[in-house]
Amino acid sequence: NSQGYGFGLQYDMTPRKNLTFSPFKGLKSVFLLKKLSSETINPLPTNLMFSSSVRSTKSFSQSSAGNITSQYARYFNGTISASMAPLKTVSLGYTFETSRDIRDDKNLKFSFLPKQAKLGIEISRSQSFSATYRPKWIGILDQNFSFNSSYKENGDPVQLHGTKSVGNQSGKSANFTFYWQKIFGILKPKAEAKKGLSPLNWVRSFVGN
Repeated sequence: NSQGYGFGLQYDMTPRKNLTFSPFKGLKSVFLLKKLSSETINPLPTNLMFSSSVRSTKSFSQSSAGNITSQYARYFNGTISASMAPLKTVSLGYTFETSRDIRDDKNLKFSFLPKQAKLGIEISRSQSFSATYRPKWIGILDQNFSFNSSYKENGDPVQLHGTKSVGNQSGKSANFTFYWQKIFGILKPKAEAKKGLSPLNWVRSFVGN
């Protein structure tokens, strides 16, 4: 037999408006920096979310000899997720997660002072970061460069007896997509197209018929 309860809270602190500005507009006249002139900067996050949940369970079991045993568990899970696009070609993401054992009330103390506050015993935590860069140097080729990194820490005192298990990993990749259909748009004779000639008529006029 078992019984339990659970509840969760979520707080969205994402700015409702973007604060963008273009500091590179003056470079529009410079040929090599013309692409940079259209770049904008946004210092605010595009997503900022805080969420938490508490779950408690209590179970009872009876052996064949009639002995009754019980198990009690109460955990707190918290998550912080954020993302931002400081440039139009750059996107960043970050996530933090923690799981804590709050069965013992002695390990709970609410205070506005971080050094005095207690929120149970941390069992595990994890962090992850990702970054993507899409420069779009030329129209017919889409470039995508990405980097990601994650960190996990397990410090469950019951399983690890005062020690911690730590692991991290990272990776990077580069992807290129070639849009061959756009080549036909680049090679299309704009001057002849203005005269109302079809592609077949343009070929005939080009060969001299």
